[in-house]
This record gives sequence, C-alpha cells and structure tokens, in this order.
Amino acid sequence: MRQSPPFRRLPEVAYECDLLVTLAGVGAPVAAVIAGPTLVNGSVWVAFAWVDGAHPAVPVEDPTSYGRLLAVRAGRVARRNGEGNP
Repeated sequence: MRQSPPFRRLPEVAYECDLLVTLAGVGAPVAAVIAGPTLVNGSVWVAFAWVDGAHPAVPVEDPTSYGRLLAVRAGRVARRNGEGNP
C-alpha cells in the first residue's frame, strides 16, 4: 500500500498508475498495481504487488535513457489526447 503525499491529486496518481501498466506491458520491471488509486479521507491510496529486490543505485548508470523513455511516453499520451505534434 502507498499513500500519496497530501498535495497529490487523484488524476495525477491515476496517470502514474497508467504509466506503470504501460511500462509493465513492454517488459519493464515495475510493481503491478493491484487496486486503486482511490481517495480515502482526502488521501490517495494505491495497492501494489510486492517486489523482491533492492533499491536501484543512485545515480543511475544511464540517466539519459530514463529521460528518453519519459519523453517518448509523454509524446504518446499527448498524441492520444490530440495534443502536441502528430
């Protein structure tokens, strides 16, 4: 279970959950969303599958690839929503 910080809104957390589903769909090692996001007493909660392992090294070995991945994803979402360049 994860409780988002108080300033996070339901649509933001829903977007993050959609992103995790997309990443999992292309084979990325991310935690599966089991339930949520849902609003409980003003806080957004999400249940995730347990993932064994350790936290990744910081800084990452290739930060450029992470930025590229996020940019590609943002572009796809914008096109799907009829925004940005085709």
